[in-house]
Amino acid sequence: MCDKDHCVLRTSFFTRNFGRRFSGCQHLSLDSDQACKFFRWLDKGPCPRGRATTPIVWERFKRLAAEAEAAKNERDNA
Repeated sequence: MCDKDHCVLRTSFFTRNFGRRFSGCQHLSLDSDQACKFFRWLDKGPCPRGRATTPIVWERFKRLAAEAEAAKNERDNA
């Protein structure tokens, strides 16, 4: 199905592994049936401080993204 020589490097944006780098099949996704399912973490995971601060940073990012979207909608509707 897939050629493992064409893996891609990615960064996780899920809260549990936020910022972790991994290598995986170029077709890797939660709903892909083309992927060979190859996956490998490239680091040992976040340090304790990273695990503590990630949820704070992620919540702030989501709030700012929502504010930016609201401002865009307000501008578009003006």
